[in-house]
Amino acid sequence: MRKVIDRTGSRSRDKLLAAVTELLEERESTDVTITDVVARAGVTRPTFYAAFADLPDAFTQAALGRLSEAFADERDLDVQPAERAAVMGAAIGRILQRLEHHAEFFARVQRGPSGYAVQMQIVDYVARELRENTPVSIPLAEGPLPVDITSSALAAGAVWMMLAWIAENPRPPVDVIATRIRDFIYHTVFGGLGAPN
Repeated sequence: MRKVIDRTGSRSRDKLLAAVTELLEERESTDVTITDVVARAGVTRPTFYAAFADLPDAFTQAALGRLSEAFADERDLDVQPAERAAVMGAAIGRILQRLEHHAEFFARVQRGPSGYAVQMQIVDYVARELRENTPVSIPLAEGPLPVDITSSALAAGAVWMMLAWIAENPRPPVDVIATRIRDFIYHTVFGGLGAPN
């Protein structure tokens, strides 16, 4: 996807993102058009193209906005080793609870034309969080492989579990999937990818 230089004001971009998000809450991404988005946002079509390359780009940015909201205030590096698993499990549970409120939104984006791009952007986002803001950040940085590789591998696995959980019907309880993701990350890092050479 090409890089877009946003020439719109942040207010117009915010209106467009809000419109995209609202529309994806209401219907499948394949049923959302640029005409729908600009009408909902109250802006012109050129304003849309000044902010986004295309609809898949707008869908991706809306999904990343929702993901960022879910991760808000969940940054914790300074955790005693004995508390790591509990702190991680609680944080993952809170993130998943926030995401579950928007499960159909994420499922619609995932099923649409931007599904793969969204998934890759979510993996990048989660990998960055693992590298920078979690109890596994320091052990990953000290591990035998480059931290960008290990964090991306962990993020890909965690995101796959999260997206599979969102798509399930009925969906298992949050605490079940939070424990699975926590155990996957924790046991892969401690004694695994986070072990010194």
